[in-house]
Amino acid sequence: MNLGLYIGSNDCDGIVDCDDSSCTSICGGLIGLSVYFDKEEQWLIMAYTEPSAGSYSVYLMVMDTEGNLVPVESIVGLTINPYKVADDAINQVVGLAFDSESRTAKISYIGASGMKLIQVPNISPPCAPDMEVTPASLLFNTVCTGSITIKTITICNNRNYPLNILSIAPPVAPYSISRNTCGSTVAPQACCEIDVRLSPSSANTYNSSVGIDTDDGFTTVGLSATAQGCGPKIQVTPNPLDFGSVKLYTTPTKTVTVSNTGGTNLSITMVGYPSNYFYKIQDNCASKTLAPGASCSISIMFYPWKVATFTSSFVINSNDVNVTVNLTGKGY
Repeated sequence: MNLGLYIGSNDCDGIVDCDDSSCTSICGGLIGLSVYFDKEEQWLIMAYTEPSAGSYSVYLMVMDTEGNLVPVESIVGLTINPYKVADDAINQVVGLAFDSESRTAKISYIGASGMKLIQVPNISPPCAPDMEVTPASLLFNTVCTGSITIKTITICNNRNYPLNILSIAPPVAPYSISRNTCGSTVAPQACCEIDVRLSPSSANTYNSSVGIDTDDGFTTVGLSATAQGCGPKIQVTPNPLDFGSVKLYTTPTKTVTVSNTGGTNLSITMVGYPSNYFYKIQDNCASKTLAPGASCSISIMFYPWKVATFTSSFVINSNDVNVTVNLTGKGY
């Protein structure tokens, strides 16, 4: 590869500081190597020749300013880097011009029939929007009146300088913004989040939006939900509660969480007791009323006294349904 043979000779003066979109940079048109310095991407775009079976192959290569090959996934117009442009050059002479507006490399060389010009377009990174907002809309679907649901909007800045947040237009009730990490700017290649809270008090269909105004444009994220009357809903996790293998005469403790995922108050009327070497050692749920979204906990201890598998259960009674919590553990 004749990358350095002629740099510094034949009036090659180094990288040319030129603004002409079609100008040729260092060693342009010289024998063996022609290089263009792309200011926008900080790339060295090179055309060079290599001997190949009595002729010369012509290559296009893109490097960064540290001398590393730019990955092909970062160059739209190339499937391999270096890229073989031709293999019919009769000598080492190669020229390179680069159109920075169309991002096209123009490589010239001498073939058997005379001067040839090959154009390689799209020597550029993949396009990405400066601002990316996801999701495009927030679907809360069907929720219970009296419940609270939170969903998140993410704003990402894909450019290499800050994204200025000019304003965030909040939604109308029963939606609200409960968290906003965006501030006035989003750093380059960074993201921020906006949490939208829905807390309907009556059955209805609710539509609204969040408006995001930045120096890269204005985006609207639509919100939609249907609220309906719902009763209490008990949720117990984990169930079953598995202690796994436990050393004899030790007393590990695990916790069961009881939650109300419904739309009205959940009344826990009784929490039973397990048996067979499982013990309820703390109960924050018995005779407790849980508002929608609230939870409580029950602590269970296991005491294996012999090598065996132990099972038991206890019941949680409520104004929703009664739930049986199954317990298991093995002594070793």
